Amino acid sequence: MPVEPCRSKGRPGFRAGPNQRCYTYVAGNAASRNEAKRKAHVQLAAIGGKAFKALTDLLNDPQFWAQQRTLMMDAVMPIFREAFMVGAMLGAEQKPVAERVKQAPVGGAGDPLLVLPFDFEAVVASGDVVIAEFTNEWWAQFEQATQNGLRSAIQRAADSGLGVESVIKDIEPLFGEARATRIAVTETTRLMGQGAQETYRQAGFTKWEWRTVRDAVVDPICQALDKKQFPMSRKFEPAHPQCRCWSVPAGKPEAQPVPAVAGGFFG
Repeated sequence: MPVEPCRSKGRPGFRAGPNQRCYTYVAGNAASRNEAKRKAHVQLAAIGGKAFKALTDLLNDPQFWAQQRTLMMDAVMPIFREAFMVGAMLGAEQKPVAERVKQAPVGGAGDPLLVLPFDFEAVVASGDVVIAEFTNEWWAQFEQATQNGLRSAIQRAADSGLGVESVIKDIEPLFGEARATRIAVTETTRLMGQGAQETYRQAGFTKWEWRTVRDAVVDPICQALDKKQFPMSRKFEPAHPQCRCWSVPAGKPEAQPVPAVAGGFFG
């Protein structure tokens, strides 16, 4: 059953149902990022606390890493899922670049906001598939990067003749707040963007356009991508850690949804 997207607080047509939470883009991004950061930091610290005690043994202990995978997934999957759904709902408020969709506005006559067709249940079903695939890939990369960092720290200490205190100091960044922040900002941005892209796909759009924050600290990579259009088959991904970019629908929508997105933007 199609469900109208909730609207931003203070805007025409605002409502909040039990399964829908309304944010502006920035507020929604900040809320998801802060919660993801907190939970990721807690779990990173837990892994680090054990790693300090038996560094070499942990690298060769599949049971330990399987347990950490379960704990980390429990911490981040709800946050990833929420980020995807927030992005999908906010995507329904994005005005297409070239073609206005003729649809009665949710807020009634005179509502200046454009609302794309939005099927809440269909997006949830698609989101479950996306999140399952995404978290499996994400954990594999996270686990490999963490193990590589541990191995490098142990090797550096051995080469220098230093003790465990040196190793502990060397690996602290693997389990600190800075890494948790990077995870939270980058991954929630990625999933909010892909959630919005799923809304565009189901609405029949075949293209999307890259948008970035045009301020003094914009990354040159993002600045170069700004306003460029890509086929819907190219999945939105942050251009760099702590990227602040997003996507908007482009072109004219087709009568039927385009094929599901597959493959990453950068490879």
